[in-house]
Amino acid sequence: MEVHTPVTVDNAATVGQHNSLISVNGNPAIAYYDATGFNLNYVRATDASGTTWGAPQAIDITGSVGQYNSMQIVSGNPAISYYDITTSSLKYVRAMDASGAAWATPLTLETTGTIGQYTSLKVISGNPAISYYDGSNGNLKYIRASEATGIAWNSPMVLATTGTTGQFTSMIALGSGDPGVAFYDASKFWPMFVSGSGLCVSTASTISPVECDNYLSPAGNNYSTTGTYFDIIPNMAGCDSTITIQLVINNSNDTLLTPVVCGSYISPLGATLTTSGNYVEILTNMTGCDSTVTIDLIVNNESSSTINPTACGSYLSPEGNTYTVTGTYTDIIPNSEGCDSTITINLTVNNVDVSTSLSGFTISAVTSTATSYQWIDCDNGNSEITGETDQDFVASVDGNYAVVVSENGCTDTSACVNISGIGFDENAQLNFSLYPNPANEICLLKFSAALNDVSITMYDSRSSAVFEETNISGSSFELNLSTIPAGVYMVQIKSSNGISVSKLVIQK
Repeated sequence: MEVHTPVTVDNAATVGQHNSLISVNGNPAIAYYDATGFNLNYVRATDASGTTWGAPQAIDITGSVGQYNSMQIVSGNPAISYYDITTSSLKYVRAMDASGAAWATPLTLETTGTIGQYTSLKVISGNPAISYYDGSNGNLKYIRASEATGIAWNSPMVLATTGTTGQFTSMIALGSGDPGVAFYDASKFWPMFVSGSGLCVSTASTISPVECDNYLSPAGNNYSTTGTYFDIIPNMAGCDSTITIQLVINNSNDTLLTPVVCGSYISPLGATLTTSGNYVEILTNMTGCDSTVTIDLIVNNESSSTINPTACGSYLSPEGNTYTVTGTYTDIIPNSEGCDSTITINLTVNNVDVSTSLSGFTISAVTSTATSYQWIDCDNGNSEITGETDQDFVASVDGNYAVVVSENGCTDTSACVNISGIGFDENAQLNFSLYPNPANEICLLKFSAALNDVSITMYDSRSSAVFEETNISGSSFELNLSTIPAGVYMVQIKSSNGISVSKLVIQK
């Protein structure tokens, strides 16, 4: 064998103790302790034979660190376990690339007492693991990462405790995949070995999930029925973890609603829906699972309209209300779809004033704005009195009379008014005539026979005497009407033979 000349890898003062050599990405690389700077250093050759080397890197410079180091390839990148003298702790660091050009932040794995001398780093069952010496208790210890890169670690385990044991550890992965550790027993001065069969601790746990419809277990099983199930998966140490699953499966449900509404519908989720159609909402049922509600909605429309009726006296509205006063009213009735039909009623109520007044034998309609008047005889089946179509009516015989008034497009009849005290029929006791009638300036009163001591009196519609003449004799008498205004008058003739009355109309 040809021995080449040794190559100085780093000559910065006192460096190179506690070194660990492996092949990194095809080239040799060394992890070592810098006793001058108290750092953990790393250097890698620039060729496969180690003839030339790159610049050393200080991987950890916090305090005095780097003794008892051990380097391995972990998930493709170099990684180092080592002892932190300042804090008496076990530490671990892994490169961020395959050549070790950049490194992650170091992790402290255990700090209880004087921990972490004589480390040996290996990959066990896919995850990095470290054997090391517990200087405070004189024990051999072991720790393994819970994942492949070493960013999370399980709790440490004690492998050997008899005497002072655990220095100078060296670990390999056995054919079974379990770790094997060689170490020195300082009490007996013997080399020792412990295998991984005692290093795997199975675990058991119970979980009680409550799920909707189905459940995906830790082992990837899909369960859809309430019950007790068992899963076995690797625990953080890579050993069996038996999980008892006390599973409760609650069910989702579907509901169909078929509302028929007017105008709008408030859905179970509070949405306001105004259009017919199919809608889907998802709520939470009493077991906390989905409740899918399908809404087959029919929205019928409300309606509105305006009418402008004109009525006489009173108006019966579409809703059956009776209104007697002009105004604006609102009725609500069902439309053809069973929804509200709002009717605005702009109502005009016309009333006929059928009140009357009585003065003497004259009955007068109070209203003077009527379009027509017709006096009727209440004692004769409400028959019309021919020619009596004025506002005033002068009764010539006792009886009950009323007036039919037409006003504002309406017609109504007054109450009957009683006239009494006339005491005789017209011309019943004295026969006389008035000519002309109607008259203007002169009217001739002619008796059927010559009379003596006759008195003549004319009364207006208010029963006031407007003309009076006494001690008249003869068969006729001329009435001078020039000073008497137009109107309807009653002419009364009184003599020893009796009293007679006749109506006279004066026109000017």
